Amino acid sequence: MLEFKEEFIIKYLEGNYSPEEEKQLLEWLKASEENRNLLLNYKKVFSLRNIEFYSQTDRMNLALSRFYNNIEDINKKQKRSFFIKFLKYAAFIVFIISISILTLHLKRKQNAEIFTLIVGSSDSIRSVILPDGSKVWLNTNSSFRYPLSFSDKERNVFLEGEAYFEVTPDSTKPFIVTAGAIHVKVLGTSFNINTLSCNNAILTTLVTGKVSILDSNGKDITRMQPGQMAIYYKAENKLDLRQVNATLYTSWHQGLFTFEKARLAEITKKIQEIYGVNIIVNSGTKTDAFYNFVFRKSQSLETVMEMLQFVAPIQYKISDKEIYINQK
Repeated sequence: MLEFKEEFIIKYLEGNYSPEEEKQLLEWLKASEENRNLLLNYKKVFSLRNIEFYSQTDRMNLALSRFYNNIEDINKKQKRSFFIKFLKYAAFIVFIISISILTLHLKRKQNAEIFTLIVGSSDSIRSVILPDGSKVWLNTNSSFRYPLSFSDKERNVFLEGEAYFEVTPDSTKPFIVTAGAIHVKVLGTSFNINTLSCNNAILTTLVTGKVSILDSNGKDITRMQPGQMAIYYKAENKLDLRQVNATLYTSWHQGLFTFEKARLAEITKKIQEIYGVNIIVNSGTKTDAFYNFVFRKSQSLETVMEMLQFVAPIQYKISDKEIYINQK
């Protein structure tokens, strides 16, 4: 079993870790509930270490220490054992109450503390490991909010944009993603949500497991099976369920962009997003044909355009941040 030193966990909490270290940490978290609880405890301490409340706790501990010292002084000067025992019990009760109040206070702060992860249009895909060990990949032009500590009943997160989820199974605490006008409820599964669809719809694509789609009132609309996509049309308040190739909608989180029977405009739009360029298609270029196309984000712009030129009957010219496409 993988072992992790305290220094490595602190590196992760500070965001100073390599992709390989992140992969090892994810394997370590999946290994046991004990590992996940250990990381959660580190997160709690790390997040709250600078809160002023701790300084108040130090003063409380100092006061209790002085109180115990006073008891010892009384014990030396007086022999009234009953009174001494009473004071000791009183001090113990004060200590327990104080610790209980501190624990309640910290728990409320942990549940109230919300982290927000934002990925801009020119940023790389970001990933985050949640308190329960679940992992989320966030696509460009997206934001994701999650708590430092999940509640005892549910694991609630909030998404605007597109994200891919691998949720740690927990039958006692459903994982609920609020995405615009719908809620996606799961126990443990992998799926993709996209609220940035061009037709003003919310797309949910299921890879493994089962999920439920709920409306804004929490009413169950439908339940999905692997390989299905739920398309929720916000304006019409309507949901369609269809069978799809899930890879086409989820491979982006691995830096792979896959198109099947896609028009040239759909492919060039994604190239524009990834490489930050403006593509100008000549009016005489054939755009109603369908193509299958795959490229990786790690590939250069020139390589991708060469590949596209091989697949589609086009010619291209790159001029700084603009690409001109003509019919071959």
